[in-house]
Amino acid sequence: MRLKRLTSTCICVSAFCLVTKADAAIVPDAPPPEPIGYINTDPVPLRAFTYPGKSYEALVPATLDLADRAKLAINAFTETMNPNCDLESYYWFNILTDPATLHHSYSDHVRIKYMQALPYLRVASGSTQNLDREARVMQIHLQMQGPDGLFYTPFKGRPWGQMNASSGQWLMDAGVIDHPDAQRPHGDQLAVFTFDGGRALGGLAVYAVVDPDGPWREAARRMADALMERVIVEGDAAYLSSPATIPGWPISKPKSPPKKYTAAVTCQTAHGLAQYDRLVTGQVTRATELAAKLLRYILRDSEFYGLGGEFLNKRDGDESVHFHTHTMVLLAALEVVRMTGERDLLEMAQEVYDYAVSRGNSLVGYFPEHLHIDISTSETCEVADMVMAAIQFSHLGIDRWDDADRWIRNQFSENQLTQLNFINDGHIPLIKMTKMEDPYYTSDRVADRVLGSFVYWPSPNDLIGSIRKGAITDTYASGQSGCCTANGGKAVGYVWKHILTYDEGTLRVNLLLNRASVWADVDSHIPYKGQVDVNVKQDLDLQVRIPEWVEPADVRVDVDGQEREPLFDGRYAKCGTVKQGQTASVKFPMVDRTDQVTIQGFDYRLTRRGNTVVQIDPPGHYWPLYQRSHYRAGETLWKKKTRFVPEAELDW
Repeated sequence: MRLKRLTSTCICVSAFCLVTKADAAIVPDAPPPEPIGYINTDPVPLRAFTYPGKSYEALVPATLDLADRAKLAINAFTETMNPNCDLESYYWFNILTDPATLHHSYSDHVRIKYMQALPYLRVASGSTQNLDREARVMQIHLQMQGPDGLFYTPFKGRPWGQMNASSGQWLMDAGVIDHPDAQRPHGDQLAVFTFDGGRALGGLAVYAVVDPDGPWREAARRMADALMERVIVEGDAAYLSSPATIPGWPISKPKSPPKKYTAAVTCQTAHGLAQYDRLVTGQVTRATELAAKLLRYILRDSEFYGLGGEFLNKRDGDESVHFHTHTMVLLAALEVVRMTGERDLLEMAQEVYDYAVSRGNSLVGYFPEHLHIDISTSETCEVADMVMAAIQFSHLGIDRWDDADRWIRNQFSENQLTQLNFINDGHIPLIKMTKMEDPYYTSDRVADRVLGSFVYWPSPNDLIGSIRKGAITDTYASGQSGCCTANGGKAVGYVWKHILTYDEGTLRVNLLLNRASVWADVDSHIPYKGQVDVNVKQDLDLQVRIPEWVEPADVRVDVDGQEREPLFDGRYAKCGTVKQGQTASVKFPMVDRTDQVTIQGFDYRLTRRGNTVVQIDPPGHYWPLYQRSHYRAGETLWKKKTRFVPEAELDW
């Protein structure tokens, strides 16, 4: 379905149909038309999760704080679940309509992605919002695990779960779906290995760490075994027997190996298997070995990448090159390399990363949704992927911290909805909502519920992006989706974790962002001025990574006002031993820069302090980005906040 255009100046918000007359009444969350038919009708008892830690009040610089962003993401994750429909996630968020709405979709399975990231967001922020929902959703996930160990999505009670033609094409190719018009698999249960299975396995592995006495470890083992059973090995590479199955469907080798997109989405299975080993078994087993073979096939043999890591099309005859699908593979490959150190996978991953960087803008972290077609939008999904990949490379000894720093501070952080108070101030022409063709939606408290979500189609200077180059008002679009929100939230937790690295008495500050921890609290004045204060809570050796725009000779270090001469290990300023209760301050000049850039066919002028964009010209028309003039004063503004330090941080 598509939006009917009401006037030539309306904003196309997403993919749902409007009729004629506005209905001012609030539409509540709809119940399912019949009970949802989970494959497991005998679930384990509900379990409560806890994230113990210490909270305290603090005065901190009013600069980017990912703990606050994590709290907002938790709101979006858990509030956009339908409380009247077994906490089914709404996939589409329409905030530029009157009234704003949330909609169910085939892609509601994005809830699985939320559960991979939610524990990390709680550890970062201390938020206990909707803990009861978290417990129930994980109980539901066990209800979706079949006797064979696979993760089955039910269709009974979920009419929105019917696939559209594009979602179902690769399943039709595999013979899983009866007919293109029916878009319905055989029966009422479908196990999709490539997305749901791998992500569900990763989520179970995470909860095996969160709740080690719970049923998650055994559930993860059963799921890993079931997925591995469906891997076809050929030499040093492998592929799946099919992208999906139904209960009782026999496993057989396909007539020909999968190619392009159908092969590429297997990366989620590989990612889940490697994550299972890292978090559950604690060693390289057959799961990671098969994951490496799956990724070697995708990167080398599936015709989804060129010889130099170039992104190729999704399928023959389709010019569309989807950025996020290619970077999903990149992240999975780095997960395996982290476990095995396999050089060929690392080298291929480097080529993919370098190509990806070349197709976006590295100063702000703007990466296009599609290549080779006339679309000038981004997705938070690929921005988040690239941020996480940069950090992964850095931990593997290939320093990409500055890439991560630029992208986190700019496009990534700007893509999150941190306030919605000017949507209704009259300057954005909202589309009048009427009765929907789709009955499974709500208009209840939408603005409050989507706060903290991540946008789907921004442009470099506006959260409401332009669909096509040279577009005018009536072809602008915006949207929020569960997919970008899940990936963005996952990256928030991932970045927060890796701001600091502690190992055997040495604390490394990798990213100069605000952060609380059991070892030290970091107060970052950047970009007001070049200063980072590290308030130490236990004796340690301190190293602080200096960003790319700072010369080592310009760095000054003092501990409780006593100056020290730092030594350098690469970009890390070695500050020496700092005792409990002392504060180490690392100071350097702030650099102002102006850059002329062309992004997706449009010219922009960036004003940056350090790596932080503080102004972009021309400004966005609807929801302009980089409204950061306060950073240019040179004097730090402060805020009071509640900081949270978890008793234990979760390993990624």
